[in-house]
Amino acid sequence: MKEWAAAEPWLIELRRRHWTLFCHPNRKVPDVIGAIHLWQADQCADIVIIHGPDRAVAYRTPISPRTDPLAPVWIHWWFARDNAPDAAEAVLRAVLNLGAPPKGYHHLNPAPPSCQLPPEQRRPLTIAPL
Repeated sequence: MKEWAAAEPWLIELRRRHWTLFCHPNRKVPDVIGAIHLWQADQCADIVIIHGPDRAVAYRTPISPRTDPLAPVWIHWWFARDNAPDAAEAVLRAVLNLGAPPKGYHHLNPAPPSCQLPPEQRRPLTIAPL
């Protein structure tokens, strides 16, 4: 848990802004920490996936009842850091500064592989209550 200490204030800020946080496989010793913020009116979601303090990604993706936001096909925006000691902090800062989605997205990009959370890391997970 010590390795997550630098990212902890940013994770607290996500919770303050009503993001749903999840941990895989459990909260005490997570391999992955993630967070989701749904923009229902805009039919999109902001996602953060932190694989460690040195590897993280954030992205905004369109959502529908048939899409899995943890395995997006299309994205509006993304920001990733890999093999950087402050990756988790940089990605969390970027997504928190993103702001609300603009009205009427017209341009989508294919989701890069870093936006895909492997199926084996989607369950079991612990979801932190708001």
